[in-house]
Order: sequence, then structure tokens, then C-alpha cells
Amino acid sequence: PYGVGAGGGGEDCTELDVAMTQHLLVAADRFDLNRLRAICESRLCDMVDVDTAATTLALAEQNHAQALKQACLEYVASHLAEVMGTEGFHHMEQSCPQLASELLRTVAAHNVNQAATQQQQLLSVPSGAGAGGGGAFGFGPLSGGD
Repeated sequence: PYGVGAGGGGEDCTELDVAMTQHLLVAADRFDLNRLRAICESRLCDMVDVDTAATTLALAEQNHAQALKQACLEYVASHLAEVMGTEGFHHMEQSCPQLASELLRTVAAHNVNQAATQQQQLLSVPSGAGAGGGGAFGFGPLSGGD
């Protein structure tokens, strides 16, 4: 219901697909079906968005899906303000309060990485661009035409 874009039936199919895959992940964990768990994790990693990130993070925590948990932590760290406004975030706070400290560590690491990237971009700007010994204005030694 909170999706961005033209809406239509595609959104409902995506929500159904996410819900079904989440349920399959729970079953895979319960019955120790490692291949199915890996498939569900991979699929859910591809479908993480603002509305599903926190709920999927809690699910990953509860069902030993480490790759999915890491993907969700990274996504939430990048979209924290939006994700905090969802019902899923409030559910995650209640069902998995221990995730708060992991989320804070991920946000801190994300901020450090962003700062380092910005600093690297600033340092990579070429210095002295346009220097050319006066040639930039077309002035050079005059050659006599007499």
C-alpha cells in the first residue's frame, strides 16, 4: 500500500511473493532445509525495500539467515528514516530488541564509509586543471610573418 510508482496489480504480486518467500524461509529453517533456506534468502535479499526491510530483518534474525540479515541491516542503515516510519520497524523493536545495537553499529559503519567515499572523491579532483603555460588563452610565441 505504500509503494512508489504507478501501483497496479504488480505491487500486490510482489507483496504476496515476499510473504510466501518469508513463510518458506521459516519452514526451511524449522526443517533444516539448507538449500531451500539459501534460495529464500537470496530471493528476499533481492526484494528488500522500505516496507519489508525491518520485518525481513526480524525474520532473518529468528531463522538463522545470516546473509539476509546482513543485507537487511545494510538496507536499513541506508534508509533509516523511512524504515523507522513503518509498522515493520515497530514490530522488529518488539520482537527482536537485540537488533537495535547491531543496527546502530551498521549505521555507524555506513556513515564512516560514506565519509571516506566523500573524502576520496574530493581528493581525486585533479589539481591544476587548465594550467598550460599560457596556452589556455591562445597566447604563445608570435611567429613573424614578414
